[in-house]
Amino acid sequence: MRGFSLLEILITVVLLSVGIAAVVNIFSNGIFVTADTESMDISVNIADAKLEELKDIPFENLSDIASQTYSAFPNYTAAVNVAEGADPMQIDVTVTRQLKGSQLVDTFSTLRTSSAYVPPGGEE
Repeated sequence: MRGFSLLEILITVVLLSVGIAAVVNIFSNGIFVTADTESMDISVNIADAKLEELKDIPFENLSDIASQTYSAFPNYTAAVNVAEGADPMQIDVTVTRQLKGSQLVDTFSTLRTSSAYVPPGGEE
């Protein structure tokens, strides 16, 4: 007899199905990782834009900024917290994002000095 038996065909179908299911699982996980990376990239860009806005504000006028929502990114909010009275002054930008039903918070920090700042041990 030539050809394949029913048992051989069933085993082949099962093995192919398992292989295809594994490949589909890998691709779906890749899509979720890409979405997470894209979400974090948007957070970084929002924080960067907020820090760029703060560059134009004189050192003496820096203060906290309440949470703001962006029309282009409705699932994102950003708030600024300034450690006032210090030189250098720490500025924290907190970006909150909604992703897959959970709330993620990213905080980005920088230091800003006044033009009169002299580092410890520096010359006046």
